[in-house]
Amino acid sequence: MQIETLSDIIDWSRQVHQHLAEHVAKDADRQQNERAKMLMNYLADHESTLSQLLKRFEDTADAKALNTWCYEFISNHPLKIEAEHRRSYAEMGTQEIINSVMAKHKQVLELYRHLEEQADTNSVKELLAQLISLEEHESMRMVQSANRLEDI
Repeated sequence: MQIETLSDIIDWSRQVHQHLAEHVAKDADRQQNERAKMLMNYLADHESTLSQLLKRFEDTADAKALNTWCYEFISNHPLKIEAEHRRSYAEMGTQEIINSVMAKHKQVLELYRHLEEQADTNSVKELLAQLISLEEHESMRMVQSANRLEDI
């Protein structure tokens, strides 16, 4: 994917969450532990919903901010999500699954925060602050729900 603008960054983030949703859902079918399987199904739904939220965010965000170029940053810092887990989610325990998913969220958040630090206009800073807030809120909600599942 060619990434040149903030719109491309949001689309890339959306694809990260959608890919994660699909991957977790696929592995859930092979998970032997029922609690882990329930967690994986929840995470897959949550990631898919987050992907849809990012699409709606992109559709309604300020067009000028979305079209801001970030090519120089991306050319010096290629976007890569932490190498895919070494084991299938179907082979992981609940805490490993949560840690793996949260590591990916952390990487997306770090990208947003770095771009916010580099932003030179208020509209771009505001757009990135909204993305950071969305990602943080959804990550916290996901962890809280996953922890509740652990308590069952």
